[in-house]
Amino acid sequence: MFIGGGFGVGLTVADLVVPSQLAEWERPARLSEVLPPASRTPAEKALELGRLARLEAMIAAYR
Repeated sequence: MFIGGGFGVGLTVADLVVPSQLAEWERPARLSEVLPPASRTPAEKALELGRLARLEAMIAAYR
């Protein structure tokens, strides 16, 4: 337990059987389905946009 609240992360390792192809009706999940923007506060969205801008700047500098 963290003092003052917080989150913990658990990790489980298991064998994974990956199908060779997705069925015609299946598709990978979209990021907006996994992390819907409506679930974040405006401050959290601004923080993520700032992180994205810094990452894009690093990629541009690398090129």
